[in-house]
Amino acid sequence: MSLVASTLEFIRKHRLFGKGDRLLVGLSGGADSVALLTILSELRKKIGFQMSAVYVNHSIRPRATKAEARFCDKLCRDLDIQFESLVVDVPTEAVRNRTSLETAARDARRRVLRECAERLGANKIALGHHADDQVETILFRVLRGTGPTGIIGMKPGDGTIVRPLLIFQKPELTRFLLDRKQEWCEDRSNRQLKFTRNRIRHSLLPKLRKEFNPQVDRALLDMAELIDEEHAVVAARIKAVAARVLTTSPGGKLILDLHGLAAYDNWLRRGLLRHCLMVSCDSELGPDRSVVDRALNLIKRNSGRMSMPRGVQAEISDNRLYLYTRTRRKIRANLVTPGSTSLSWPRVDLSTRVIRSISVETMRRSKPSVAYIDFEKTKPPFVVRVVRSGDRFRPLGMRGRKKVGDFLTDRKYPRALRDEVLVVSDRGGIVWLVGQEIDDRYKVEPGTRKVLRIECHVRKEE
Repeated sequence: MSLVASTLEFIRKHRLFGKGDRLLVGLSGGADSVALLTILSELRKKIGFQMSAVYVNHSIRPRATKAEARFCDKLCRDLDIQFESLVVDVPTEAVRNRTSLETAARDARRRVLRECAERLGANKIALGHHADDQVETILFRVLRGTGPTGIIGMKPGDGTIVRPLLIFQKPELTRFLLDRKQEWCEDRSNRQLKFTRNRIRHSLLPKLRKEFNPQVDRALLDMAELIDEEHAVVAARIKAVAARVLTTSPGGKLILDLHGLAAYDNWLRRGLLRHCLMVSCDSELGPDRSVVDRALNLIKRNSGRMSMPRGVQAEISDNRLYLYTRTRRKIRANLVTPGSTSLSWPRVDLSTRVIRSISVETMRRSKPSVAYIDFEKTKPPFVVRVVRSGDRFRPLGMRGRKKVGDFLTDRKYPRALRDEVLVVSDRGGIVWLVGQEIDDRYKVEPGTRKVLRIECHVRKEE
């Protein structure tokens, strides 16, 4: 069976993608990604999908990346595939996040690919990982310390990520390209032994094959497959526990109910924490044991906060553990009145309508997610945005103004969630601290003739 036919069979077996899907191919110019692009270009009509490609310049090899980008551009033009070249400053990100260049490059590449896929409307991201990469990944994770999920290695399909070449070894891909007389770029950094993966590839694996087991690659892949089957049972149990004790804030922060978590065995708590940390840092690479142990110790203290790898923050408040990465988002949208306004982040919808009157009893019974405003006191247009440093308003029933931060502190509102707090404002200032309190200037009084009803609804997590 040809390489193209075997890839098609693998795609169908694992249901990686199909008719109507749109793929974004991560194209580095190396043999693996060039083989992937070439094979997929031959399969796109047979399967019925659309595809585009992107080259990510990591700002590590300035001269080489220019040549690689030109090569990738020409290859895509020859194959009639939409192409983009993007730049990310990996050295700066490595310093800022206190990680290695390898880790920073992998994280940045993953982030850029997802952002590009969203912008282009691609629902799948295709990567050129092969069986040799799988072996190296397993060894890399074992050496740094990992659990069962790390030993399993990479999946053929992992959410939006697909790896159609995972069954092939590198020599098979290079032979395929040579037979097609298709050129590719050689990345000289793949030979530099200062990188851990390169030492595994060029030093450790050859030594293991020569002195211990010529079939060590097969042994590692078989072990990963066996653990994968057994771990499916554990994963189902962790998923069931997560449904009971894990929630997600509107802004995507993970929230663990520590009281509920305490009811489960230590191995389940450890497994759930590992899962949460992987999700928080958006990485396939699970945290090592020491990181999970630090998180468990924080839970035992039931107070405090700490920084985790890859910019993840862990913070405990009111018997809950918050896990998140710090991001500064500038959210500002016009509030449609009357009508509805939907925010992509945080995942909330706001609906407004104008009514003639409202009873005191109805306002008293209303939920915190609903506000009633004297419409004639307002100065439209209305804007919805996140709280800014220094924001002030006059809480209902108070004469003086108060800093929003102090107001939230008095209400013991979790610090971890404060960057998600929204305000509705007009030209006169804050009208409503969403979900918390209205400004006293806009309160409904006996003489009010028009009432603006605003309701905030949190959409379910996708």
